[in-house]
Amino acid sequence: MYLALLTTELPPKPNGIGDYTYFLGEALASQGHQITLLTGAGDFQTPTGCRLLTTAFTPSQGILDSLPPALATSQPDWLVIQYNPFMYARRGITPWLPLAIQKCKKMFPQLKIAIMAHELFVQPENWKFMVMHPFQKAQLWSLLQLVDVAFVSIEQWTKLIKSWIPNKPVVHLPVSTNIPLAVLADQDKPLLKHQLNLPEHALILGSFGSGHMGKMQGLLLNSLRKLREQNIPAYLLFIGSGGKAMQAVCPPDLQPFLITTGFLDTVQTSHYFQIIDLFLSPFLDGISTRRTSAICGFTHGLPVLSTYGHLSDSFWRDELADNLVAVADEAGFSQLVLRAAQEPAFRAKLSEAGLRLYPRYFTWEKITEKLLHTLNP
Repeated sequence: MYLALLTTELPPKPNGIGDYTYFLGEALASQGHQITLLTGAGDFQTPTGCRLLTTAFTPSQGILDSLPPALATSQPDWLVIQYNPFMYARRGITPWLPLAIQKCKKMFPQLKIAIMAHELFVQPENWKFMVMHPFQKAQLWSLLQLVDVAFVSIEQWTKLIKSWIPNKPVVHLPVSTNIPLAVLADQDKPLLKHQLNLPEHALILGSFGSGHMGKMQGLLLNSLRKLREQNIPAYLLFIGSGGKAMQAVCPPDLQPFLITTGFLDTVQTSHYFQIIDLFLSPFLDGISTRRTSAICGFTHGLPVLSTYGHLSDSFWRDELADNLVAVADEAGFSQLVLRAAQEPAFRAKLSEAGLRLYPRYFTWEKITEKLLHTLNP
């Protein structure tokens, strides 16, 4: 099968959807499928076995003139749109994208089109989002009328999308890790800790990703404080681009115990993961199958603690009951962190739960199998 994946983001630029598209393309190509990544101008990395076409996307109405020639050149069986509204326009509003897809359907009537929705639209939580919300919602609705298949990264979204396109397949498709395991030898771990000025016997709490408020930075810092108050030599290692946001909200008395790395390449990130004792990954809307930061914790065999909320997929509380607390139960989360910090056997139990879960839902083999079965039943 020949698939063209439309994306505006790819490594080395820090972007979760760009990473997803990169690894998805590589996984599909490794199975013998022909893959072209359609994107715009940029210094992008090309996944192994894939072709990169950087003339497919231009901003605003330029996409009307750039996407059709790219499809004429590549002539794929399927166009798979990687979708987050903010990928295609600064405020997530671009009427030109649906118009470009409509134009391509008319020009290439044999072309099949799918969308992978990593985000749907912003919720009207503040005045800016209140303005964006109806436009982004209408934009997604317009795109869904044009596609043959819709994939969503969260199970909870399937009901809404199905109500908009009742006669088309709507499939829940989890994401996978964007940080493959790069094994760090045990003898090298003390040196890495020393480089970070971490004491030899410190308990290292870890977190990872960007700095948006959905990461519940205050809860991370409060958990660190609770451990320090119990005379547990805890440090919080925040890996990734969200380090500055963490530093900005960290109280002065906790600053000595917060270590941030900034953005790192995948090998460095994987190495830092391997010195973490307890991985904290709470989310304001709950853990879900789009949360690569938590999934990276499972990949590295870490005990992952998170929250269960309104966007959590149905299986989480059955599969990871000991690892989760309700979003609103901040005291419960801190108590769970304290127990895990004090009980190595409990940490091992948490790790095992994640290691059992990962191969069932989150390997690239599972994800590509589900995607290909949907596109070619």
